[in-house]
Amino acid sequence: MTKKLMKIVFMGSPEFALPSLQVLIDSSHELLAVVSGTDKRRGRGKELSPTPVKAMAIQHGIPVIEADSMKDKNLEKKLLELNPDLFVVVAFKILPQKLIDIPKIGSINVHASLLPRYRGAAPIHWAIAKGETFTGNSIFFLDKQVDTGSILCTNITEISPHETTGDVYQRLKLMGADLLKEALGLLSSGTYTLVPQDHSLATPAPKVQKEDARLNFSMSATQVYNQFRSMTPTPGPWVEWEDIPLKVHSISVAGDDQLNSSGINDQLINRRVGDLLIHDGRLLVKCSDGFIEMHEFQFPSKNRVLVADFLKSHSISGSFN
Repeated sequence: MTKKLMKIVFMGSPEFALPSLQVLIDSSHELLAVVSGTDKRRGRGKELSPTPVKAMAIQHGIPVIEADSMKDKNLEKKLLELNPDLFVVVAFKILPQKLIDIPKIGSINVHASLLPRYRGAAPIHWAIAKGETFTGNSIFFLDKQVDTGSILCTNITEISPHETTGDVYQRLKLMGADLLKEALGLLSSGTYTLVPQDHSLATPAPKVQKEDARLNFSMSATQVYNQFRSMTPTPGPWVEWEDIPLKVHSISVAGDDQLNSSGINDQLINRRVGDLLIHDGRLLVKCSDGFIEMHEFQFPSKNRVLVADFLKSHSISGSFN
């Protein structure tokens, strides 16, 4: 079967997109240009620096088109002049229909969920927060609505009980690149079947805000633990104690066997959600149906500390809000 070599424009900015960009660099297809965000001040020194995607493109001598607005007339003009066959979009901005329609074959997106589940900017965060036991990548054709287009191909991976968003992110960015290889093969051969999404099964995955990372002890202990995993490493789970925000680095669900063996059940009966209990060098927090044990946290402008070490010389009481 004859495969057509395609002229491709890649669009992306963050580190998640790098393996997919490498796939295009290593392929026999013609990578016309990379579209990425403009340089921003990043890091502690706040020095002006390129996006990870722009930096890789420059390293490989690929032309870069910087753009913060997808409605820029100059951007549209440049893309039209390139006369591409395909746009490949990974972790980038929402494209207006006039850009989506430019390539001859169309515009595809590598999305880190099993669509129609978790449409939006933070699919990995919300999949873990909701306690999903598996996820994957979907490559689909962009259309006028966000993450609603017909699916070209997918892959699947399990989420183990203790994995964080950071863990799954690292795996899915590589799996997304592998899936892109498959997608390029399908598109260049012209033999593929698109699968429309069942919109009735759609769930949202909006951008994560700082407040989403405040641990909510009104939920069950398992749900709090899932929230902790989902917000690790960014934006970073936290609690508030006496108006002081504490970063939370390690927690676990306190099982019934642990509570029974420690002989403290009588002290737990009248505890309210968020209440703290210190027993035998352990810090427990009341949830709706059980307890979370805190293992490591961090006060503002201080180093992170093991709770067991902190309790040797400090006291903490009351509740987490």
